[in-house]
Amino acid sequence: MPAKRSPDTDTETPEAKKQRFSLGTNIIIVNVGKEKIRHVLHESILIQCPFFKKCLESGMREQHEKVINLPADDPEIFSIIVEWLYTNNLRPGLDPRVSPRGYIAAEKYGIHELQNVLMDCIRAKLCDNQTLSPRWVTTVWDTTLKGSKLRDLGLDHLHYCLATRPQSYQAPSDLPDLALALEYPRHMETFMADPERGLALMFRFAEKGISKLQNPAKVVGCVYHVHEDGEKCEKSR
Repeated sequence: MPAKRSPDTDTETPEAKKQRFSLGTNIIIVNVGKEKIRHVLHESILIQCPFFKKCLESGMREQHEKVINLPADDPEIFSIIVEWLYTNNLRPGLDPRVSPRGYIAAEKYGIHELQNVLMDCIRAKLCDNQTLSPRWVTTVWDTTLKGSKLRDLGLDHLHYCLATRPQSYQAPSDLPDLALALEYPRHMETFMADPERGLALMFRFAEKGISKLQNPAKVVGCVYHVHEDGEKCEKSR
């Protein structure tokens, strides 16, 4: 089943959507990636996103030219953003490997509801893993800002895996996959080589210890979600 927004926020009727589209006659061209993949999009849809609203309503060049260039963005990931803005859904069968990159993009664009849906997808995938690649956590750290919930999840889950299966991250590793058995200790060294990353992980051990830890991917409730001030999460109801 495709992931959807909560019922409280997805109340627009088909008739209202048609009316909104008919009123939104302004077209914006968005060129994505080095290849400048061209998207022809409705301004009324784009301004639902804080990032594009700022581009199109604050007197910037994009407001006058009706063209937005995103050369550093991934066209595949941007298509997920567009699909969400138009349908409020994620496509069925979305590759779980895409979810973290989608989350980072949604974080950049300020689309909190999409962040939360993708976070749930990421946590569901992590539930199946007894270990977590330090390289994955390093990548998340390097592509997110301080305070990112995805960064918090990566650190918390790596802390959990180190506490419950430390032998998987030491040389020689006990992982049955020879490639991972060689990679995990090496990638752990790379992760710890950055003082800020290493210190953040050490604080996890100082604050939470190593006993009676709960798998962060399985914690019930509104965990690792992002909300506006005063907004109530449906998972906490």
